[in-house]
Amino acid sequence: MDETVTKELIFNIFFYKNPNHDYVEEYGVVTHTFSGTDKKKYEYLKEQVIYDYKKAKMFPISDVPNLIYFNVNNDYKAVKGRVHINSIVQMLSMNIVALFEEMFRYYNASSTPLYVFTIIENDLPVGVKTMKQMKKGKTETALLARGFSSSQIRVLLSKKMTVAKLKTLSDEALKELTITDEQITNLRKESRPAIDNTIVNKLLFESKRTCCICRDAKKPIIIHHIEEWHISRDNSENNLVVLCLEHHDLAHTSKKLSMNLKPEQIRDAKQRWIAAVKKQDALTLIEKSSYEYARWDYINLQRFFELLLDLNEDLKIHTGVFQQLKEKQIVNDMAFINDPSLWKTGKPSKLHFFNFAEGFLLAYHMKMLITGALEHIEIRDITHNFDLNTVHSS
Repeated sequence: MDETVTKELIFNIFFYKNPNHDYVEEYGVVTHTFSGTDKKKYEYLKEQVIYDYKKAKMFPISDVPNLIYFNVNNDYKAVKGRVHINSIVQMLSMNIVALFEEMFRYYNASSTPLYVFTIIENDLPVGVKTMKQMKKGKTETALLARGFSSSQIRVLLSKKMTVAKLKTLSDEALKELTITDEQITNLRKESRPAIDNTIVNKLLFESKRTCCICRDAKKPIIIHHIEEWHISRDNSENNLVVLCLEHHDLAHTSKKLSMNLKPEQIRDAKQRWIAAVKKQDALTLIEKSSYEYARWDYINLQRFFELLLDLNEDLKIHTGVFQQLKEKQIVNDMAFINDPSLWKTGKPSKLHFFNFAEGFLLAYHMKMLITGALEHIEIRDITHNFDLNTVHSS
């Protein structure tokens, strides 16, 4: 934390969650002028939250950060005038601040304004987070768009470098910062236009900032042109991919005795990795889930079976268990649960759905159906929305 004592305009920003859905359509702002360390400024803003959120000046949601909007299918798609509450946290954690640009211009804010954002639900503050990282976020995106690796960028950010500052340095000074001759040439001439920030952010988000070839999240990354720029002149998303430095070099290397990374192989790996990332939340939930049968009655059964019909996939079942349940008329030919009045066995407890003679078989049957369904759908874990320790942490 920067302990320099300065006086500056600081911001309390509020997102008001609509009680009827999970979208936010406007946000509120209250400004304060405060002198002290960043830590004291954050503490002051947090203290003012309870007073500020009811008197904030309102601003409409911007149409700028399109890639972070959710549609009803959880795809990232522009939705004018509103943004999903979960997307707000994602945007700010990735330092994507286009949402606030209009407001910051209105207040003539500094290039790195300090602010606290709070989510308001049912007219009460439910989560507070402190932020002062926006310039770093913009610089990181700009450098990635110009072909710098993430390891290079970490060094440059630690020295408080921006693209503008780099352009003022001599070639010798740039080389001391481990910047290559090609990167220096591009900085001097900007011969290759920078990749659009929206595309950069989408690539990073969909790939989890990880190379699609080795999938090693610990390795530094770079944005690579699948068809080389000097040939394709193509900065579109379809021609870009996130690679580690090792596989970036391999993609640019012609080897006679070993297999090269060909463009079609990279495209295939990219699509497979994006699909794997989308399923990762579902896999995480499976790993988190307890298979103790006492836990499986917290299910909206009607909605779950509707989902199975929509999926139109072969159901994952244990044949022997299914036959026993069918003989007792606990399940029908489709493997769905019958009305308990049809069961040829004991009835479920009002307190515990699986508390009857064949309950353990039905619980196992449901486990098979649920884990099978998770292989075909994307799951968003919203547990953190109900964890007060996380909500109130900064």
